[in-house]
Amino acid sequence: MTRTLTLVLALVVAPLGSHAATVNIGNGPGRLILQIGSTAATINQVNFSVAGGSVGNGVAVVSTNVVPASPTCPANTVLIDAQARSQNNNPRTATLTVDSSTPLTTGTFTIPFSQFAWTSSAPGGGGNGCLAAPVTIPSGTFTGAAGQSLVSIDTSSRACICAQFSYLNQNIVSAGTYTGRVTYTLAMP
Repeated sequence: MTRTLTLVLALVVAPLGSHAATVNIGNGPGRLILQIGSTAATINQVNFSVAGGSVGNGVAVVSTNVVPASPTCPANTVLIDAQARSQNNNPRTATLTVDSSTPLTTGTFTIPFSQFAWTSSAPGGGGNGCLAAPVTIPSGTFTGAAGQSLVSIDTSSRACICAQFSYLNQNIVSAGTYTGRVTYTLAMP
């Protein structure tokens, strides 16, 4: 009987004498997430169609087809989703820029990207949480510069919009299919 009592006493005393665990979690590096367009592995293509008699009349033409489509945004728009994360004790600012310095071309003819604008709207749905993000990227026009600043976001913030692009149609240009590309960059020093 003494032996059983000692064993029970040892089980009761053992938890009282144990130490609590200590876990140290260091500050990790910042994290950036940038999504332009759909989640497909292809680059979104924004298409415009300008009738020959309307070329250069100054009436803007909105995009007629965006492929692939985004489930988060309305038809013919492009998702732009920028997120910045950093530790609270190390606040940082991330900046979203766009490079539109190389014009669209068809043969030897060009159209500068300064002839294109976008209108920002809040995303219309989807499972990626964009609905909770404020519309922080304002509507605007490409400048044709390599480092046009679109928005700055602070630690643990998100800017998420659907962009409806339009061709300003202010110049008479030669007929053809013009192609070009803008590049978005999200950086956080």
